[in-house]
Amino acid sequence: MDNTELLISQSALLHNLDVIRKAAGGVRILVNLKADAYGLGAALLGSFLDGRVDYFSVAQAGEGLRLREAGVRGPVMVYQPPVEPDEAFFRARLEPVLYDSGQVRHYDKVMTSLGLRDYPVHAKLDTGMRRSGADSSAHRRLAEAIHRAGSMRLVSVFSHLAAADDPAEDAFTRQQISTFREMLAIWHGLFPGVWAHLANTAAIFRFPEAHFQMVRPGISLYGFHTLMDRAPGLRPVAEWRARIAMIKKVRTGDTVGYNRRYRVEHDMDLAVVPVGYADGLRRKLGEAGIAFRREDCRLPVVGRISMDMTTVAIPDTCRLSRGDWVTVMDGRDVQEWARLLDTIPYEILTSLGRRIPRKWAP
Repeated sequence: MDNTELLISQSALLHNLDVIRKAAGGVRILVNLKADAYGLGAALLGSFLDGRVDYFSVAQAGEGLRLREAGVRGPVMVYQPPVEPDEAFFRARLEPVLYDSGQVRHYDKVMTSLGLRDYPVHAKLDTGMRRSGADSSAHRRLAEAIHRAGSMRLVSVFSHLAAADDPAEDAFTRQQISTFREMLAIWHGLFPGVWAHLANTAAIFRFPEAHFQMVRPGISLYGFHTLMDRAPGLRPVAEWRARIAMIKKVRTGDTVGYNRRYRVEHDMDLAVVPVGYADGLRRKLGEAGIAFRREDCRLPVVGRISMDMTTVAIPDTCRLSRGDWVTVMDGRDVQEWARLLDTIPYEILTSLGRRIPRKWAP
């Protein structure tokens, strides 16, 4: 029924998870499902990975609630929990990240009013990222506040590395790891046995000293790394494809698309593919010379990418029909699009439109 779909490979997911496990030396795995699993479909992937990994994480409470609605039962950590938590948050057993002693007191008050005891929470430390988290001047107060709270049980304490994927910043990364170890002395004194975690995708493969008791893969699970040569064997898990809606002939001198930016140089066939910038296919990519594919046929985008449609040229050597599937984007394209747009694969994937159905590859 759908004219476009994002196909996710279960075998590639499991392969990448195995690569990550081996690189992490067998410690616990927390999978990041924030931003709809980096654009690939959090409900779909979370349901599949439930029971195969130790933890999940999301950015917002609503993301966690949607995982629960999809039947995901594993523990879910929320990086930016609601300022004003309500009963639904706790009923779904979503686990807040706490980073300020005042926040702890507020959460403890709400949780106590709901009759909660021994509720799992996590603490975030700032070791140099300078975003959320308690820094070296405040983390002791955070630890003591959680220790005093009668409603909470601290599961883990963690921090985030700012530049683990940048070899030029390795000295800073090692300083962050050292700072984290120093701060942990306070936490292990108050919470013996609490888990520590620090390693994101880059650190999993580059800094084994940062693995601690759990690692947090994100983009690597989905087949990418900003330093691909440091993570050999990863396989992109997604292919975006769409069906040709129409084939039409155009003549020499015709113009195609908005503002008549493409002028036909010889009689040719065009295919209309029902995807556009509303689906995450950025307009600038059309001007950069990208192409869709059908087996060995390269189908260059011509004219401006529209909101819902894109036109591609059909070479004389290709035989295509209405209804044929063409590849809009696969793993190679994600890297190339990121280069063309001067960005990173993360932004390409998370920009994919919500109206593209996410499905398992056959």
